[in-house]
Amino acid sequence: MWGVGALSFEFLASWGMIGCFLGLVIWKHRRSSVEPRKFLQWLPLILFVVWSVAASSLAGRPPSSTGLARLADFLGIPIAFYGFTRLTQKSTRFVLKVWAAVFIVSCSLAGLQHFGVWPRSEFFSAYRWTHIGFERVYEEVTGSPHRFMAGGLAMHRLKFANTSGLGILFAFGLALEGSVSDLTSTDRKWSLITGTIGLVSLLMFPYVRAASIAAVASLILLLQLRFRRAGVGRMLVVLLLLLSALALTLDAGMRGRFIHAADSGSNGGRSALMASGLAAIKAHPWVGTGIGRFRPSLYAASAASQQVMEHPGKAHNQFISIAAEAGIPGLIFFLALLGWLARRFGRGGERGQAALCSLIFFTLIALFHDPLFHASFSMAFSLAMGAGLALTDNRNSSTLILKMSENQASPLNPQSGWMRDNFPSRGPDWDAAIDYGIDVALLLENLLLTPTQRLCRLQHTVDFHHALRNARKST
Repeated sequence: MWGVGALSFEFLASWGMIGCFLGLVIWKHRRSSVEPRKFLQWLPLILFVVWSVAASSLAGRPPSSTGLARLADFLGIPIAFYGFTRLTQKSTRFVLKVWAAVFIVSCSLAGLQHFGVWPRSEFFSAYRWTHIGFERVYEEVTGSPHRFMAGGLAMHRLKFANTSGLGILFAFGLALEGSVSDLTSTDRKWSLITGTIGLVSLLMFPYVRAASIAAVASLILLLQLRFRRAGVGRMLVVLLLLLSALALTLDAGMRGRFIHAADSGSNGGRSALMASGLAAIKAHPWVGTGIGRFRPSLYAASAASQQVMEHPGKAHNQFISIAAEAGIPGLIFFLALLGWLARRFGRGGERGQAALCSLIFFTLIALFHDPLFHASFSMAFSLAMGAGLALTDNRNSSTLILKMSENQASPLNPQSGWMRDNFPSRGPDWDAAIDYGIDVALLLENLLLTPTQRLCRLQHTVDFHHALRNARKST
């Protein structure tokens, strides 16, 4: 529900995240007590959230209800992390398949909206009470008659483009990742198909410049990381660039949006909005205006356009907006959080590449937009980062292996509760093996390898024993 809601209706994503949290609370209550050290591993996230709430509140500018909701979305990162680590292989594959199906449906609807194969706006007048922006998908593309800026299931082109970018990178990451033994060749093919459909839809239908550039750049980085020593990586990068250039050349509407990107009418007064954000930082450098309380009209120049004066609380740059609402220290904590995530993903090797590129995608669009202003993307971002942490946590199990070898002292393992907390459950037989004292850490690590990687590891072991035997003979 969380992932589906991020692609469609925000209230579904909210209830999905709340449901995951309640499920984890019930699961944890049945298993064991929560250890304080597990909270400390989220220190960068805790510092950012606590500062954003406490600093402005002490200064007499507490966060608004909307601001608190945005901060609560960040708590979705650990919720998603613990949720994914508790899923079985079968459940994980089911969740991915459902999300991919809804994503393809959203892309298909975006194509229909773009070509005008869509009901008239009067058809949705009876559903205005839902506060869904049906009218947004009827915005005609300048220079391309009878073509419209599509929004997919989200009915909003920015939400559709930004959320799709995260999904595209994870889909390609799963398709190209060689160390996920849980996925079959059919799963990888469908991941590749899902990512391709999403990329084509992102480049053609919503007409969002920043998301298009960020998605292509992040995908190029993913290909370079995945095929670091192979010529096929460079060939795929060149092919991707050629296809992107061809799409831009053939689409007059998209080409016009890039040509007129610097025009004030085209960019929605971005420079004036950024200037108002910088003015707010100058007025409140330490604690900010309060999360959710920044308004450009209060800090914009007197000669600013009416569009800037009526604009909601964002500076068209995520980092400037955060600094305006949480102060410069809040921005530092936020950058530290992003750096911590990047470090965790980077240490995850192949399994962290898709999440790392998704983080870079967010960073690039954050330079030109406020993607976290939209609740659907904010919850999708938390879900993606939590999933990335879960992937890298399962792969880097050397520390867990060492600790388990220290704790496992008898055939009936007294540390079974500890191991259940640190290793994802894979069914009742798996849990019974842990209770009996089976060393599942090495088994889990081997399951994450492909057959080729297992043979390579076996060959390395054989070579080591052969060299050791020769060394003993020589002495």
